[in-house]
Amino acid sequence: MTMVRTSTALATLGVVFWALIPSVARACFVCFGGEETEWTAAFVSGTVVMLGLPPAIVLGASFAIYRSVKRNEALLAEQEASEDQPEG
Repeated sequence: MTMVRTSTALATLGVVFWALIPSVARACFVCFGGEETEWTAAFVSGTVVMLGLPPAIVLGASFAIYRSVKRNEALLAEQEASEDQPEG
């Protein structure tokens, strides 16, 4: 019984991998045209934006938080320095 399951699983896996070959699936370069169309550049540009935007947002937010913390530390240090000085 396990031999039948193993062979069935291997056959299914083989069909799945065979179907993933672009020429068999009749898929083109970016699913909407050949390599020389405007769609190709549009999809590549969209992919670059989608890959680049999240890290840019995280880095921007991290930098803003860092600057805010440094600004607050400087204000606290200035307040402490003014409290330590005698009036007059």
